[in-house]
Amino acid sequence: HVRRYDVAWLAYSPPRRGTVYTMLQEHGLNIAPNAWGEQRHNILTQSACMVTAHQLDDFHCMPPLRLALCAAYHLPYISETPFTIAPFTHDHVLTADYGQLADSVAYWTRRMPEQDLREYGHGLFEYLCIENTFRKTVERAL
Repeated sequence: HVRRYDVAWLAYSPPRRGTVYTMLQEHGLNIAPNAWGEQRHNILTQSACMVTAHQLDDFHCMPPLRLALCAAYHLPYISETPFTIAPFTHDHVLTADYGQLADSVAYWTRRMPEQDLREYGHGLFEYLCIENTFRKTVERAL
């Protein structure tokens, strides 16, 4: 697929997120619009990564639906640093603190070799869609 966007944001932007969104724009990053259906599919296949910042100052978690979506699309996931990334590792996701998130995204999308960035999306796919499918997870628990 042709890379059309630097960032898939796909989130509403309350003030905390809006600050990061504005900083991404100030870096000149091409941010995909929010969309549904076929347009969302196209965005996810044409973006270098998905980026998110936490909604609240005191609740920093990994969003399972975003992670599943990124895994399905082999899309690198970049997040503001959560309380923990477990069970994931830094082979699966990229994180940066709130104040450095936009700078880090700009670096990873513009200066990191594109193949190196893509490896995070492939790693996330392998972890969630091959190594830890629902069936395998249930069978390990039995």
